[in-house]
Amino acid sequence: PFARRGLQQRPRTSDVADIACTWMSDLYGLRADREQVERLTSRMSTLTVFVTPEWFECAAEALRPDRTLSVLVLTRDDQLVGWVPFTLGSERLHGIPTRTLRLLGYPLTDRVVLPIHPDALPALVAALASAARRWDVAILSELAEGAQQDALTMCLSDERQIRSARRTCSLTPRLTLSFDSPSALRAAYGRTLRTRLDRARRKLAAAGKVTFDRHLATPDDAPALVDTVRD
Repeated sequence: PFARRGLQQRPRTSDVADIACTWMSDLYGLRADREQVERLTSRMSTLTVFVTPEWFECAAEALRPDRTLSVLVLTRDDQLVGWVPFTLGSERLHGIPTRTLRLLGYPLTDRVVLPIHPDALPALVAALASAARRWDVAILSELAEGAQQDALTMCLSDERQIRSARRTCSLTPRLTLSFDSPSALRAAYGRTLRTRLDRARRKLAAAGKVTFDRHLATPDDAPALVDTVRD
């Protein structure tokens, strides 16, 4: 069952007929080049690092060999209105071998917002339903709470060819520190924490010289960083 209380107005289903849906085996092609994707994502008010061409390019570069890239492109009058990179592969769900469709970047992404125009969501769901024979389960993990997720839930519940379920996972808390400077934070340390930090520093000093450097990664460094996180 889907809770409809407080959800936004349903997207217009009449827009589906005006939108062309294409599945591609690469991130970019004739219907969606990088410049078009950048324009699409730049118009999103909830843009995060996980909805950028650079992130998807790194994720595609580090794609596991048992999964293949499958990108859904949505266009209206030759204008890009949706670009959603997925991966296809087999895995075990509850011990059962299952063909799955997942968002590119899983499981490293967080609070995902789909790069798609709001009124193109019904076309996205229709495309998933029409190509459902390619997979057993489509899993849209880590979607950010908000209007897009609510609208997508309603579209899925209206699609009779898809049996859908929505599960709200626990959210990673976002904490703020009410200190003006690092020195003010250190001044608030308790006695036990100070003792443990002093003990840790002495152990590090006894083990040898230890240095800590801050490295700001560039897009060129990202593929290696993704491999490091996966390992």
